[in-house]
Amino acid sequence: MKRFIPLFLALLVLPFIWSSCSSRKTTTRFQQAYGLLNSAPDSALSLLGEIDKFSLSEKDLAVYSLLYTIAQDKNGLDVDSDSLLGIAYSYFKGREQDSLYAKCQYYMGKYYLLNDSTRMAEECLTQAIRVSKEKGDYYTTYLALDRLSKSLNRSNPKMAVRYAKEAYQIYQDKFSNNFSNQVFLLMSIGNSLTLANEMDSAHVYLRKALHLAEESKNEELISGAYQSFSGFMQEQEKNDSALFFAKIAWERAPKKSISLASNLAYAYLMADSVSQSMELLTQLCQAKSSITRQTAYK
Repeated sequence: MKRFIPLFLALLVLPFIWSSCSSRKTTTRFQQAYGLLNSAPDSALSLLGEIDKFSLSEKDLAVYSLLYTIAQDKNGLDVDSDSLLGIAYSYFKGREQDSLYAKCQYYMGKYYLLNDSTRMAEECLTQAIRVSKEKGDYYTTYLALDRLSKSLNRSNPKMAVRYAKEAYQIYQDKFSNNFSNQVFLLMSIGNSLTLANEMDSAHVYLRKALHLAEESKNEELISGAYQSFSGFMQEQEKNDSALFFAKIAWERAPKKSISLASNLAYAYLMADSVSQSMELLTQLCQAKSSITRQTAYK
């Protein structure tokens, strides 16, 4: 009988050993995916896709859900569904000490903005800013500040300017290694200043964004900078100038986005070029499958 005891103990312990090994493997994959989110988000998405989410613990499922959401976002897919993100949010919302709490709040805020729940979005983004600052997570801080600034552009333009400038300053101090993000942040400040009716300051920032975009020789950035100038002119009801810059934005764009086409059609309309506006809109309807969505940054 005694010789069966070791075998019995081995069988008893085996599930715990297997569970421990499986947990370590999952943790390793999470770490690998997290490291790939910025440099190779498609690889991160592929790696996460290999994980059997139905076998995960509550915490691991929350981590998986958040990382998968971030990977999708980094691949240019809108975070407009809470099927996965909601799992992460439910788990992390009462756990401010967790290192992923602020990131979860940021992406939930982004989700709410995409679904027109502005008040909920601003609450989540404010939480993300507060907690990420406390933890020294400057990347999440600047992202949330920039997103909150955009949300406040119409309702509280003065506050929007403040947040946009803070986001830019953090990026300059802590990162400043990406032309695209610097240009977009400068445009964000310029757009906020425009809506705050601080036109001279807005012009300075938008010019700076255009100069940096031209320096990068990135046609997509250059197109975006000219589009911001078009909006700047529209706000001042300088419709001919708005059309001029909208045309350049359209011509310089390597990919013709729906947003650019719509803005150009509107610029034509406001400049009393109704026939050209209608012609462009007709072309847009006919060729919408070949016109891409505007590329996200960060």
